[in-house]
Amino acid sequence: MSRTELTTNPAPLSSLSPLPILHAERLEIQTIRYRMLELSDSRPADLNFIRSSLITNGQALAPYVYQGVFNQAPYELIICPANSLFLSAETQLHAWAQRLRELRHVHADHNFQLHVQSVEKDVVKRLNALFKWKREIYITKYLSAASDNPVVVERPLVDTARYLQAYDVANASRYSLFILAGMLLVLVLHLLFHNSQGYCEVVLGLLHDQVALLEELIDEGRRQELARSIPRTVKTVLSAFDLDPCVSRFVVCRRCFGLVPSTDDFPEFCPHREITSPNPCNGRLSRTDKDGNRRPIKEYVHQDFREWLGRFLCRQDVEEMLDRRKRQFKDASGRTDGLVDDILGSKMIQGFLWPDGLSFTNCPDDDLRLFFALSGDGFNPFFNRTAKQSVTSTGLYLFCLNLPLEERQKPENVYLAGVIPGPDKPSTSQINHYISIIVDQFLPFWKTGVRYSRTCKRPAGVLSRAALMPVLCDTLGARQICGYGSPQSNFFCTFCWLAKSDLENFRKEKWPQRNLNLHRFWAEQWNRADPVAQANLFQEHGVRYTPLLRLPYFDPIQFTVLDTMHNFFLGLLERHCRDIWGMDLEAVDGDGSLKPYGTKDPPQVSAHKLQIARQALEFKDVKRLASSSRSVLIYLCIENDLRRGRGKKNLVRELLQWRKKQGAFMPSAWHRNPALDDEPTPAISKTYVLSSSGPLNPPPAGSSAQVDEALFSSQESSVSLPSSISKEKLEDAEDALVRGLKLDGITRPVLAALCADRSIHLRNGAIKQEMVAALNEWRARQVAEGNIEQGRKKKIKKKKGDPGSVVLGRTVLAAASLDIENMVLPKWVDPAPIGVGQKKRGKLSADQWRSFCTIHLVFTLIRLWGREPEGSRWYSMLTNFLDLVQAVETGSMLVTSADHRNAYNLLMTRYLVRMKELYKEALIVPNHHLALHVPDYLELWGPSPHTRGFGWERFNFDLQQIKSNKRFGDIEKSYLYTSARKANLIALLALEKIKAAVSNMYARLQKVLHPDARGTRLYDIFNDSSNQARRVPKNQVNLPPLALESLATLLNNEEGSEITYVPTHTQLAVPPGHLFLHPLVGILPSLKQKGTVYRSFSRAPRDSNILLRSESGSGMPYHPARLEEIFTHKRQSRGKEVVSEVFCVVRLLQALPEELIEKDWFRSFGLVGGSLWSSIHDDQSRIIRPSLIVCHYASSIMQASETGFGFVTTHVLPLDRLKTYIESSGERVVDTYEDVEGIFLEDDDPAYEIEEAEGAVDMIEIESG
Repeated sequence: MSRTELTTNPAPLSSLSPLPILHAERLEIQTIRYRMLELSDSRPADLNFIRSSLITNGQALAPYVYQGVFNQAPYELIICPANSLFLSAETQLHAWAQRLRELRHVHADHNFQLHVQSVEKDVVKRLNALFKWKREIYITKYLSAASDNPVVVERPLVDTARYLQAYDVANASRYSLFILAGMLLVLVLHLLFHNSQGYCEVVLGLLHDQVALLEELIDEGRRQELARSIPRTVKTVLSAFDLDPCVSRFVVCRRCFGLVPSTDDFPEFCPHREITSPNPCNGRLSRTDKDGNRRPIKEYVHQDFREWLGRFLCRQDVEEMLDRRKRQFKDASGRTDGLVDDILGSKMIQGFLWPDGLSFTNCPDDDLRLFFALSGDGFNPFFNRTAKQSVTSTGLYLFCLNLPLEERQKPENVYLAGVIPGPDKPSTSQINHYISIIVDQFLPFWKTGVRYSRTCKRPAGVLSRAALMPVLCDTLGARQICGYGSPQSNFFCTFCWLAKSDLENFRKEKWPQRNLNLHRFWAEQWNRADPVAQANLFQEHGVRYTPLLRLPYFDPIQFTVLDTMHNFFLGLLERHCRDIWGMDLEAVDGDGSLKPYGTKDPPQVSAHKLQIARQALEFKDVKRLASSSRSVLIYLCIENDLRRGRGKKNLVRELLQWRKKQGAFMPSAWHRNPALDDEPTPAISKTYVLSSSGPLNPPPAGSSAQVDEALFSSQESSVSLPSSISKEKLEDAEDALVRGLKLDGITRPVLAALCADRSIHLRNGAIKQEMVAALNEWRARQVAEGNIEQGRKKKIKKKKGDPGSVVLGRTVLAAASLDIENMVLPKWVDPAPIGVGQKKRGKLSADQWRSFCTIHLVFTLIRLWGREPEGSRWYSMLTNFLDLVQAVETGSMLVTSADHRNAYNLLMTRYLVRMKELYKEALIVPNHHLALHVPDYLELWGPSPHTRGFGWERFNFDLQQIKSNKRFGDIEKSYLYTSARKANLIALLALEKIKAAVSNMYARLQKVLHPDARGTRLYDIFNDSSNQARRVPKNQVNLPPLALESLATLLNNEEGSEITYVPTHTQLAVPPGHLFLHPLVGILPSLKQKGTVYRSFSRAPRDSNILLRSESGSGMPYHPARLEEIFTHKRQSRGKEVVSEVFCVVRLLQALPEELIEKDWFRSFGLVGGSLWSSIHDDQSRIIRPSLIVCHYASSIMQASETGFGFVTTHVLPLDRLKTYIESSGERVVDTYEDVEGIFLEDDDPAYEIEEAEGAVDMIEIESG
């Protein structure tokens, strides 16, 4: 902050002209007084100073008062979130003081002068109070009370000699390489493949036998020396390599999850107490074992971050990656294309400044500025949930963002802070005990940095600074760690203040934004309050305290990142298919026009209440309308074909907006009274007022008046229906009646509903026995007429949904399964299982949902619905779904830019708005709202794959593989030690000398640890954006003459080419200025282009289907082709230098005739729908450069009967995960949501369904198979 000095020269009062005193100045002064009262007057807990100069205790005793300047040395504050609330108050008060000094010299009136001076005195007094607090905090932090010398905060120093020695084991070890290789094999079997110690000791015994067999090859002394050096136990092998982590142990309280250092004299009862609570927790901490020794009941083991980072930086490969990435983004700082392809190029990282004012790219060469992401997730250590078993252990992970994406989430590069013991998980603020330890270890990295004595590349040591920035968790975990309420709370969003009752508001400009200063203020107030006040503060502001706020730079609003894996794949896509459309292989396909699949019918209502609500709506009586029950409001919305959204507030809003459009006069049909006449209630179908099972003998057409009459208690029947009868009870009663069972056990309201359903008229005050007799008589008539089989005892199978409510029924799912089976996909795509929708297929993983919705279902639905008339419901449903698919794919790209974000925002908004119009009872959930914040996160943190949850979910799965004794407290310790040893072993095996000794084992181990990229998780994580051939060519061949001529033509036609190449077979000698082009080439098996691996058709046909940038007038920006061969060719340049380049041989897929291209209905949906091409490739091959390759494509054969083209065609669907080409997204749709004054209702709906919590477990279950 720039310092502001007071430079105003006051003029004498006598020189002021006696102007009349204006009311505006008096009003301004009074406004300053009132606004000053709004400023917080609480003392800050901590402030962060620049400390550009030091002062002694004697200098600190000098008064520090306001003299026209603020935020000056030595009390100058850093510009950071922790200081923002204090600095904003100080800045505002200074501005007011300046303005009051100016107003004092405007008017000479005595009363006006007194008024100005009074307010100015109050402002200066508040400023002096701020200055006093600032000085007190400075003295407490930096000065010693007993000495006149300033306290010097020493920079921590970590000795890394231990880790350098551990990584020099090949030279310093007392074991020979032969024995060392055997010991490493034992460790691999024990730590990486989780074999028991007994099994591994068998391998050690085999190693002894192998040494005994060497007696004919080496002398006896050497053989005995080798035999004596072989360990006999796994523990001995572990101790030989120093793989154990440095840890701290804490005793855990089972009641409050509080932590006490584990020492010999730890307390017997938990001493933890809340700030405002006078009494400690007093939970028991110890137990007595069988030997009479006192032991902790449960322990938490925390890995020391300083020591872990020291071992991490001593790895030569890591240090080289960090330096390379630093140079890479320093060189790319002037990038102008607007594309961001890495989190280090994002706005938050590039704009982050350390206390010295430098960014991570501008720091000295001997400094390392590291960024870490915090993740926390609970998982079931036993995999299953037998007998509804629900147990949880919670892992806390840190990922180094400075590493490339393909290295960041490898086990050897992940810091596991600890695993919180189960079986219960810490609730709300109880996790703060564990987060606080991490914060304590990160604070020195911000204030002074930590010095490491030596690394591989820096013998003089390195200064490391580290910042804990984004929190990458699922929805529940991120909110708990960062101090927010759950998605079920009123303030469910971490980015804005939108209330739950306004969840259907998709007008982003109307959303109130969160304020960092207010967030920190209310979090501190919550931390100091008693439990009752904490509950009230949380209810009002939705904020709790988190220890992360002790980090001066931590911004909980921008650092809480949305995980798109849960939001997109396990959220929006799954919800649209399962909940909005419905998936049932046994159901008939419908158009989704009725209530969503599986939802209950609204309870029946009386005509009197319905008429009262009609009158209230007609006369715009908001209070009276809002007092109606939710069921009454739903029926009013059904009458007028309005949306029936979540909660009474949304129902009232819809009705009032509809009433506003009607003007002064209501429709003539509106004024009827259904309780007094025989006319049916408009727009209320029996589907909504009866049980979904319905009567067994439906009334004929024209009898709906009788149904309404019975339902709404006509004058002839005094049996009024209850306001709420559960659907299950009504279905059970229907089943009992049909099967001829006794009805005596059924309640009177349910019997009345059965009678009304069948238009059975009863006398006034009919008792239960009369209803049973009437129903039995009705059943006897039905049996006589043959409508019901006599003696039928088989229970009727209940319907799962109303006809028309299931969209993905037997027809669509069967077609989709057939398309999945016939579609050709590249190997990196994880396809949905054939027979999707069947119970035996189990739950889909996140990646399978992505493939099913964005690839398979897109092709199937366009094939089935794409030729429906525009404007029809099927066509509207299709385009709405494609908007969702395009938005999800755009938000999941490996690059992002302003164009990507704008396209995503347009598509997602259009999807949500039209989804509300198409499916009037579809529930809007927090995931829909959060999806509109994705562009904000893309702008702040870069492409979503860098912040996606596949990494920590996979780490949870790895922890579950570790064998343990199944005792909570011991399980978590085994997880930490085994995973740390495993990580250190993998790093050890990567050393060049070790790798050379066990090269074959290491090569096969890499295939196990890092398999081929298959699916979104591995494709995004283990593929960088580099372009390279995968292997050195093993065989060389001569190009055929035609191919060599094609290569020469390609080289000669390039712009700026000064050389003409001549194939060797065409001439014996070349003219001047020409060079021979030799046919010898090296064949390559694969090529890596923009992070994607392509293979030739002869080696992997599925990976050879590629799209090239279009050079023809096919109407599409790409042209499909088949990759025939990949080769490297060397040629001589003009300067006699040898140039080696990679080229590709391709065969283009033939395009359709012009007259058929216009009939290709797939093309009308843009790139998301793909296009039809001929199934024949060109006879003549072409040679191209790899830069022309865009992506793979999904291929599907379509028969002539399906297209009507008269021949077989191929459907081509692009699989572009980079998407640098942004297609026009069509028209922009604006939500018509308007808040109506006078509605003050709380949302009365049940809790939201949280997709994330279950989705994460689903993915683990699928992948474990």
